[in-house]
Amino acid sequence: MVFVSHSLSGIWAAVQAGLGLTIRTRIGMPGNLRPAGGLLPAPGSLAVSLRQTPREEHHSAAVALLGELMTEALQGWLDR
Repeated sequence: MVFVSHSLSGIWAAVQAGLGLTIRTRIGMPGNLRPAGGLLPAPGSLAVSLRQTPREEHHSAAVALLGELMTEALQGWLDR
């Protein structure tokens, strides 16, 4: 069976109901779920990138700040 949802909350609800597994980062994982451990092979690594357009000079300070905030927020999650 395959479950597809356009909302993350729909995916979490299906997993919480015991309908299957999902491959997600631990970011936002509900407290009553747990990693499957050795049930399946490791899914591999996840790359995250932030692409910036240098032409938009009037937005450069805001874009730089957003990039810093995103890096800071994700750093703790992705190093686990």
